[in-house]
Amino acid sequence: MSYALGVLRSSVQEQRKQAGLGAAELARRAGITRQALHNIETGHSAPTTVVALRLAQALGCRVDELFSLSPGTVQARLTGDAAPGDACGWPGWPTSCWPCRCTARRA
Repeated sequence: MSYALGVLRSSVQEQRKQAGLGAAELARRAGITRQALHNIETGHSAPTTVVALRLAQALGCRVDELFSLSPGTVQARLTGDAAPGDACGWPGWPTSCWPCRCTARRA
């Protein structure tokens, strides 16, 4: 498994080998150059959404089987003076949605 930009895990090479495809053939099926595929497989670049979808289609798998975020790369920290019971500020939403889960509470 390689790491694109230290954040994205790529399993493309492993999936390609399991499918019995050479790099040139997978690149052709996905509509990219062999060098672009090499850069994705070795973690030197991250694919666009379209390229990731094409690779998954060519390999007969889901995108999340080819790419995932490296553990510990997504971090969040609350800032400000929010306290339990504070409203998040979105009109019409509950007055006590702390910790804010607004996307789950839309009316």
